Amino acid sequence: MKQNLMPTRDDTSAISLDESADFQLSQVPSTFAQCVFLNLLRSDRKRAARVLFGLDMWTDDCERLLNDLHLRAFRRWLGLDLREKQRDLQPYLDTLAYEGAFPPPVRFLQFCRDIAPMEASLNETKLFLASVEVLAKLDRNAASQRCRRRTVRRLAGDD
Repeated sequence: MKQNLMPTRDDTSAISLDESADFQLSQVPSTFAQCVFLNLLRSDRKRAARVLFGLDMWTDDCERLLNDLHLRAFRRWLGLDLREKQRDLQPYLDTLAYEGAFPPPVRFLQFCRDIAPMEASLNETKLFLASVEVLAKLDRNAASQRCRRRTVRRLAGDD
């Protein structure tokens, strides 16, 4: 089932940049998806100003807040235990064309390198990539076990 990761904008006039951004991020289904969303907005300031803050133009405050939000979401994901990371990542994976499974590992790890905030330390980025790599391996192992079970059932005539 595909989900839309882009939040919709309701009437949020007369609220602060922080409140507007918090509201928009609350519409994104997972912390990992928030990291992806914020990274996409960092490359398109005009869109970020409009979507995240409800502004027609980019300001220094927008820059500061977007960088801060991205780093906070990234660190929040790093603080999850492995099972929580796996559950948190699933809504994002469900939006991809891989039927909820991990995309090809090399491409996905490169993508993850790109979504790490510039403000993150080298150790944080390494931990992030190592976590994603472990989750990808667990996913491949689980898929391989499901395939073996189906093959055994088929050979046993239980299909």
